[in-house]
Amino acid sequence: MIHPHPKPGPRTKKPRYRTPRCDVRGCRRPQVVDAMCKSHRNERAWRALSLQVRSLGHCQLKGMDAIRCGGGLQAAHIYPKGAYPRIKFDPANLLCICAGHHRYYTERWPAWREIVIRLIGQPALDELWSRSGA
Repeated sequence: MIHPHPKPGPRTKKPRYRTPRCDVRGCRRPQVVDAMCKSHRNERAWRALSLQVRSLGHCQLKGMDAIRCGGGLQAAHIYPKGAYPRIKFDPANLLCICAGHHRYYTERWPAWREIVIRLIGQPALDELWSRSGA
């Protein structure tokens, strides 16, 4: 008599297509560009751009206000990178300023806008705004 439910044979695993993984050690996210995931690609791009901006070697706001320069040099976004991602890596959106100025102006948008206009001018700020897509 033939059994109504024959016992299945050994299962064979189908080869599964796997997306290539990020080359950064310990990262398990899929590759996007240059053998890296999006996060690591952005991190490396930001590090290179920040180094380029800070290579200026001095605070661009020194002597323009009453704030005393202090701390290491930092690359500061004119328009915040989270709110305006289209110009996050745009060199025109970056200034080389000291940690003291960066800390002071981070929470003071009206004062920051004034000092930036004095530094780069209203037309340059308007042009940057138009590129931001806002």
